[in-house]
Amino acid sequence: MDGLSKFKNFYRDKSIEELQMETTQWKSNLEFQSIELAFLKNLLQANIYRSNNPNLFEILELFKQEIDDIHSEGVHILDSVECHIAHLEKEQQYTSSDGNQFYIETHKKLDYDITVFNEEFNVLKMRLFEFIEGTII
Repeated sequence: MDGLSKFKNFYRDKSIEELQMETTQWKSNLEFQSIELAFLKNLLQANIYRSNNPNLFEILELFKQEIDDIHSEGVHILDSVECHIAHLEKEQQYTSSDGNQFYIETHKKLDYDITVFNEEFNVLKMRLFEFIEGTII
């Protein structure tokens, strides 16, 4: 069973308004995570690390690249969320239950993508925190 299947029944009875509210929360969280990533990248560029750490420069560059990669992924998801918000706003004008199913499926897919993104984001932050804790002056 793939991960997306686990979300199958979760959205069955949600209204368009509930989907809009949840999607708006996703947007807010993704925007804040973008700020967090910018802060972490600035922290990696700061001159606060012990220079006796072997391969310090390479490790810092790898973390910066991971931050750039996850930031790009977050921007892509945020674009999808914003598009979904616009579609939900249009759908609210029409109350076809058949149309709702399409938006529910799209919402479910976005929820899965955001869940995976959040897990990857948290793993990266944990690794960064552990690295910084061990190498900060």
